Amino acid sequence: MKTIMKNFSLLLLFIGIFACKTQKNQAISVKSASIEQPEENISPNNKEQNSKLLDNQVQKYGIIFTRPENWKTDYEDLKSINRQGKIMSLESVYTDTLNSTRIQFVFHPGKNGKKIYNYKIKNLSKTGKFIKIDGKQAIETSEIIRYNGKGMPIDQPLKRTKISLLINEGELDIIYTGKQQENDKNFDQFIQSIKIAECKK
Repeated sequence: MKTIMKNFSLLLLFIGIFACKTQKNQAISVKSASIEQPEENISPNNKEQNSKLLDNQVQKYGIIFTRPENWKTDYEDLKSINRQGKIMSLESVYTDTLNSTRIQFVFHPGKNGKKIYNYKIKNLSKTGKFIKIDGKQAIETSEIIRYNGKGMPIDQPLKRTKISLLINEGELDIIYTGKQQENDKNFDQFIQSIKIAECKK
């Protein structure tokens, strides 16, 4: 009889220990799950949008601008060098894949750039005007293109708008060439978004 009671007591003790361990494991699992829950609140879409905004910010030739995702790079920083090996100009060209607009950046560094800018001021045509870009004076000119490079008429005339400004110890031309209505709207929005970069000395 004593042996039976002893065995029964040992069985109850074993059941009690097992039940206690099970409760502890469940508590640990619940705690782990509660720690992992905040990760679900992080939106991958927000991460992607922030990354795109940072990637699209471009600093080039003394200006800062946001490059739209639909701009395809034709080429960047193409150098024009004279016989003495001096860089006369740097050119980057993009194409807007939505409307085939061509966007050109042409930078003339140094004293040569200043001469070009001053020449444009002295010979400003009736279609030209002075504007402000981020508080800095610039020249805007425009022309209608009715013929291609071979002298043949094109189906739909294009408008070429050029902004010239003295910046970063040189002269920068920003040129938009595309259909007139789309050109005017997109170009105005782009020009208004440009910021002048601080020149580091």
